[in-house]
Formats: sequence, structure tokens, C-alpha cells
Amino acid sequence: MTEFFKLGTTLTMSLFSYGIIALIAGITLFSIFTKKHKRPKIVTVFLFVLIFFMVWLLIIVPNNAGIEIKRGEMRISIPLSAKITITPDDIASCKIIDWNENTEYKPAIRTFGTSIGNYRVGNFKLKNGKTAKMLTIGDKAIAIELKNESYLLLLAPKDFDDFVKAVDDNLIEVMTR
Repeated sequence: MTEFFKLGTTLTMSLFSYGIIALIAGITLFSIFTKKHKRPKIVTVFLFVLIFFMVWLLIIVPNNAGIEIKRGEMRISIPLSAKITITPDDIASCKIIDWNENTEYKPAIRTFGTSIGNYRVGNFKLKNGKTAKMLTIGDKAIAIELKNESYLLLLAPKDFDDFVKAVDDNLIEVMTR
């Protein structure tokens, strides 16, 4: 049985995304209703293209972020960054971390990705100096150390408890401490 866990979004991320799109749409409408001889047509075309690009970047792409788990395999889709497939043989350790208690796994520097509030997607350098590919929402995550890679995977989709159970049942035992 295959289970798919969507990342989801936070209220802050949603407000930010829709706010940017609304701002550009407002500028576009203002541009359309001003006197036509004062602006080139290319400006309106550019603004429409920008609106579609921002909808794609801020709404469609994040909705494709998620983790697919089936017996003996996990596929992680980090938008605009990576698609990773791992098996139990690839995993050195797997544990739950809480950023409120264990600050060494907190992201220190975003190297390629997005972070707004508790929403973190992409590549990050952690406070402990290691690099991580993150797909998280919230204060807890599963930290997966891979045998043959120099980075960690920090994963926490919207329905975190069900995700932990699925990893535990289909992939590898998750250590709680």
C-alpha cells in the first residue's frame, strides 16, 4: 500500500503567497485602466506573465511537495530542489527531533529553499554544521542520516504522527529519543 504525505502550508505562507499575487494583480489592473498611450503593451504582457509565474511558484509548486511511502521505499519530492528515493539499506539512523528541545538540528542558514515561519523546504545548513535537505512544517521532524550521503533528511509533513507510523511500519524503526 502506498501512502502520500503532503507538506501542506502554514497560515503565514498562504498569506504571503496570496498577498504577493494580489499585489501584482492589482498593479496589472491599474496598468490596464490607465491611459493606454502612457505605457507600452509589453508592460501589461510582462505583468500577466509575472502573475502566472508567481501562481506557479507560490501555489502550484508547493502543493507538489510531499513524501510517498510504500513497503521498503520512500520517495521525497522537494520542489525545485530534489527528488530523492531511499530504502532501508540507505539509512544509518532515524530519529524524531524537536527543535524546541534539540537546537543543534535547527536550520542556521538557508542555502537553497524557502522558509517562512515553521514552513521549511530546500537545502539548509544546520547549527551543528551539517547540511540538510528539509521538507518540514512544524516544530518536530524525523531526522534521517543516510549512509552514503553527506547530508541529513529532515522530514515533517502536515500529518506528522501518521507519517511517523508509516515510516516505522514500512521503512525503519523511528527512535523517539
